[in-house]
Amino acid sequence: MEELLTKNASAVFAILGVLLGAIVTGLFGYYGKSRETKLKLAEKFVDKKLEAHDQIINLANSMRTMVVVEGEHEGNELPRYPALFSNRQQFDDFLSYLNQVQTQSERWLSAELKRELCFFIDYIVTLRKWTEQVNDIGLPRLGVALRNDFIDISGRIEDAAHDFINNDVVKINFKTDRRWHKFKPEETERMFSRTVLVRRKPELQLIVDGEIT
Repeated sequence: MEELLTKNASAVFAILGVLLGAIVTGLFGYYGKSRETKLKLAEKFVDKKLEAHDQIINLANSMRTMVVVEGEHEGNELPRYPALFSNRQQFDDFLSYLNQVQTQSERWLSAELKRELCFFIDYIVTLRKWTEQVNDIGLPRLGVALRNDFIDISGRIEDAAHDFINNDVVKINFKTDRRWHKFKPEETERMFSRTVLVRRKPELQLIVDGEIT
């Protein structure tokens, strides 16, 4: 047997070389295909995340869409209010739009962005319940008073969305963020205390009660 191998050593080594080459090629092919599959999967996840964050940025922009109060006004800056305060129908349409965006995008959002979005939902649901009896004349007045709240909250939401686009996309982070999606109760309370809705509530209550028309 040893003599046979010695006489045919070149052939044996040639066969072993072919087998080894086939194994190496197969391994490289397998790992290459596996890596390619992972990259394609990551690309799909990133596309989903980008689409979701684009929806949130569009939402933030709609929160800052302003309408100028009609009539003559004093001073250089014309009083404005978020368009959703134009009338009850537009307010409720915005709530439906907000619910749709949240439902479609929430699973793809970062925890930081979810928290900002949840805070805004808490804010506007509180506002909707508090203003149920306000008519289409009072709503724009409330909107003028609350304009800065919508500018501030929409700015934080948009910043959180851009943080993902500027950071996670570069890292090709295709994992979903399962961290807790709301601020701690004490943080939520602190943030609410800084809003115009809370700081000027006694004054705003006059509009809600119809005493200022």
